[in-house]
Amino acid sequence: DLILVLDDLHEIHDDDIHKLLYEAYRYPPKHFYLVLLARHQPPWPLRRLRKKGWIREIHPTELLFEQNELFMFNAKRGQKHSQEELDHIMKVTEGWPAGVRLLLTSKQNALGIGKIKYSNIEQTNFHDLIEYSGLNNPISGEFSLWMSAFEKFNYELGDFLLAKLEGKSNEARELINHLLAEDLFIIPLDDKNYAYRYHHLIRENLYAYFQAHRDSKMVRQLHALGGDWFYSNGYAETALKHYLRAGESSKALEIFRDLKKSYLRETNWGSFQSTLNLFPPEMQEQHRELRLSKAWLSAYTGDLFTMFEVTSDLSPVIWEDPATDPAIKSEWAVLEAYRQYNIVQDFKRSLKFSEYALANLPADHSYARGFAWIFLGGSLQVLEGTSEAAGRIREGLKGIDDPQVNSHQLMILNYIYWIDGKIPELIRVANMLVELGKNGNNLEAEANGLYFLGIAEYSLGNLVQATTYLSAFRKLRFNTIAVHHFMGLATLCLCNSLRGEEMLENQIIEELEGFVKSQKHPLFSLYLESLRMELLFRKGQFITAKNRIDLIKDIPLTPFSNSYIPFITKVKIYLSTGLEADLIKAEKEITRIDELLDNTNNLRYKIDLELLRSQVHFLKGEEGPGEAHLKAALALANVYQVIVPFLEMDQNGYSILGSYGKSDFPDIFKKLNALKPFEDSLDFSILTGREKQVLELILQNLSNKEIGNKLFISEKTVKRHAGNLFKKLGAKSRYEVILKMSDLSLT
Repeated sequence: DLILVLDDLHEIHDDDIHKLLYEAYRYPPKHFYLVLLARHQPPWPLRRLRKKGWIREIHPTELLFEQNELFMFNAKRGQKHSQEELDHIMKVTEGWPAGVRLLLTSKQNALGIGKIKYSNIEQTNFHDLIEYSGLNNPISGEFSLWMSAFEKFNYELGDFLLAKLEGKSNEARELINHLLAEDLFIIPLDDKNYAYRYHHLIRENLYAYFQAHRDSKMVRQLHALGGDWFYSNGYAETALKHYLRAGESSKALEIFRDLKKSYLRETNWGSFQSTLNLFPPEMQEQHRELRLSKAWLSAYTGDLFTMFEVTSDLSPVIWEDPATDPAIKSEWAVLEAYRQYNIVQDFKRSLKFSEYALANLPADHSYARGFAWIFLGGSLQVLEGTSEAAGRIREGLKGIDDPQVNSHQLMILNYIYWIDGKIPELIRVANMLVELGKNGNNLEAEANGLYFLGIAEYSLGNLVQATTYLSAFRKLRFNTIAVHHFMGLATLCLCNSLRGEEMLENQIIEELEGFVKSQKHPLFSLYLESLRMELLFRKGQFITAKNRIDLIKDIPLTPFSNSYIPFITKVKIYLSTGLEADLIKAEKEITRIDELLDNTNNLRYKIDLELLRSQVHFLKGEEGPGEAHLKAALALANVYQVIVPFLEMDQNGYSILGSYGKSDFPDIFKKLNALKPFEDSLDFSILTGREKQVLELILQNLSNKEIGNKLFISEKTVKRHAGNLFKKLGAKSRYEVILKMSDLSLT
């Protein structure tokens, strides 16, 4: 059995963590038990869990001492108290064990000083109880207050403070031992009695007392000294926290600059975020370096438009200020290159900012340098072609021996080969990225490599291999950027849809829903909605998909570098209706996509575009242009071996495909037919004569009433026959029957 105990759950204020814990509770591994300790109930649907008997709760009242337990506890401590004293302790503390312990300790401490009269204590107030115990102690009282300012402490920190504040030396060990001997809620953190902490509840109240009863200058001085000691002993994050509490923001910022470089280099986003959050919100908004840090975090979490907005706002205060530190200016230039590439789509300026960053970033700014390589390679691919861009990246790989920079260089090579449709090269470089990640324990690099391997194999129609890679990526998805997280799972979902694994497909959608809820920017919600529409389209539920299409109208048209493109889904849904108004909308979307592909030198999605154009012409009855565009798509697919756009067509489009190009592209058709047979295997012998008659008239697009008039039967009877033949043909609607039968005859 595995029992996971989480104490102080009330310290968690992030809803995403509570959701994660709840999911772990709902779907636990075998023999797994979750125990939560908190001062208040977690934000879970406890009423439902209680009703189902899935939870066992122990409330505070069940943890109180009863009278006989108080006597046992007192006896075990070897103390002698009168019945009257114990009765009064029980009354005052109401049986609360920590309060009992404090009061018993306070009497023990008071021996020889003056006996505390328990009758004077009339309420269980933390401040009162603590004051009666530790603070009344002439030996360790003030020292115990000092230590409450620190989450962890040791005798070396204590000696440092005693020397600075009272001119004493080498007394801290004795004081800490005294606190331990008096059982004043100090907890050793190791078996060598080096590091200690207070119980959280005691520390909070001690510190509150310290702030209330000591001069504020003294409180700040204590934190400043603590900052000095922690920084000189290598605890930079802790030092930063104490400098902020001391009001010494300049020292805190200096430490943050160094920490940020290591956080980025190690892709330690959690620590980066938590350390940034130590600064007051107003300081985060006013200080340019902190705002730049927020932009980096937005880039990682996929909140790109917030990042672009911050970067744009910082232009006059960073780029245009000649006094700006070159390292800060170069960091800004990296993110501005990102904005120029994606939003402004001024690739010359993107290249300019990337080049500036690489020329001026210090060597220890590994992550920022790696990011600069990404947009340098992306811009060069648009401006000068894949050969020039890939050559520049390969030269950079030879001249730089920094795993973090190298991982980004390999990542942009993956993007370049993906955009150019060079799938064999993409697979080769993606394997290099996985290897780099494994050798250097760089989980982000490994996850990115698996992502690219998965989308490459999916595009080739190698669904088993794609599933293998993307399932491995799924385990590492929290180590990569939010866009890859989403797109990797989305591709795995699409892969399962082609394999007919509906249960797995639904599981992935559920995971994506949880991920999307955790994201700040609504763009991921739009992507998820588009993915749902793609799945509806593939199931033939065109009307439902069409009714939801307005939900994704706000997705911005940015360069296509991801594995799933919502705009292609949008066009396919417009084409599925066959309505003239929707064909016009589809053609407008195709024109927009074509312009973007030309502007970004994107060859990978030319296959999809030619395929969409061919469907427009076929739906218009223009067979010649339709065939020309279809063969153009097949020719590109034959070069790149990318076949998945054909597999993603609806049944009507796929049936038309089966009528053209088989002799010209036999390898493509052989692979397509193996994954999705062109020949329909429907058995018409199972249909009754009347059902065949109804089917013939359905194929003529007659209504149930018109069919009834033709066959001299009631509309209700037509519905019954139609329902029976739908079941026999495995169709859910009239439209799906038409699609299934579009290239078959009834003879």
